[in-house]
Amino acid sequence: MSSSEVTCQELCTATATPVFTPVKVTGVCDYAVSAPLRQVTVSDCQIESVSSLAISSTTVLISVQTVVHFTFVLDDTHQTAECHTVIEFLLSPVEPPVTLLEFPPCMVDVTCRATYAGYDRFIDAEEFLVTVIGSVSCYGCESAVVNVQLCPPTT
Repeated sequence: MSSSEVTCQELCTATATPVFTPVKVTGVCDYAVSAPLRQVTVSDCQIESVSSLAISSTTVLISVQTVVHFTFVLDDTHQTAECHTVIEFLLSPVEPPVTLLEFPPCMVDVTCRATYAGYDRFIDAEEFLVTVIGSVSCYGCESAVVNVQLCPPTT
């Protein structure tokens, strides 16, 4: 290396920005029965757990575990029961060149609503439509937005 050559190191920094994505996804909860129930009424729907898993640099898998509480009449007696289901969906909140940061993971803020859909005689189940509503917030990273060169001092 000649004395006129200077070795520099280039640093590439990135800017992380929050990305908020509204979600509204509907799934089905099947409650197995041997015969149709009478006077089925949904009491409420609750979120039991949520998780997010980055499956690519731009896509995340969201899993929402829900429980539907409902009442019905069986043998002239009012009874209660629960229907549990997991609703999964893919979300791509960013597009290249922006990528998702793995840490912190995406935050899922959702609620659910359930409606009684009726008896499905083909699978012997009472069905409930479960709608998950809310938002998912992730951090996107736009790489190589600032390039800085570090060079040794010249004499």
